[in-house]
Amino acid sequence: MSQPVLRASLLLLLTLSGKLLNRPRIGLHLLCAVMILMLLLSPVQLTGVSFQLTFGAVFGLVLITPYLSARMPFRKKIPKRIGESFAVLIGAQL
Repeated sequence: MSQPVLRASLLLLLTLSGKLLNRPRIGLHLLCAVMILMLLLSPVQLTGVSFQLTFGAVFGLVLITPYLSARMPFRKKIPKRIGESFAVLIGAQL
């Protein structure tokens, strides 16, 4: 199984199991748990560019996007969906 598929599957599995057990699902905690599991399975992945870019982008989505969408100075002048899409775009790029 390829590493990106394994990363996505583990993240989905943890998210759905938390939902099934009525447990709080905090994105940063789930991301760190998947990262630890992946590194326990294969520590050499830490040097892989795919691993670093994937977790960097998701980290940006989890942490930066909510901050940006709540604090956009022109938030009242544009539709909500466009503003949130812009925040996701910037969060993933940073």
